[in-house]
Amino acid sequence: MHPDPYKRYESLSEYVFDLRHPNANFTATSAAPLIERNPLLFWKCTTVALACAVVVLLAMYHGTRCRVRFQASSVVFAAIAFGAAPPPGFILNS
Repeated sequence: MHPDPYKRYESLSEYVFDLRHPNANFTATSAAPLIERNPLLFWKCTTVALACAVVVLLAMYHGTRCRVRFQASSVVFAAIAFGAAPPPGFILNS
């Protein structure tokens, strides 16, 4: 229903006809993909998305590495505190 009463359908049959037989101008228009409309914007967006993915993956990898190192060094320090010898190749960073 159009807000303007003079632009509304006069009968239900007109409305049903338009639903079943849409205007050719309305159905023929389709938006072109972004890569065809603006290739530069497409590649900029793709680059930003991939850069964000790399940053997230590096942060996840770095966080996992730090936790593993911290846990391993904690076990070694606990063993040394109770009188055990450090494992061969263990380097104490200050």
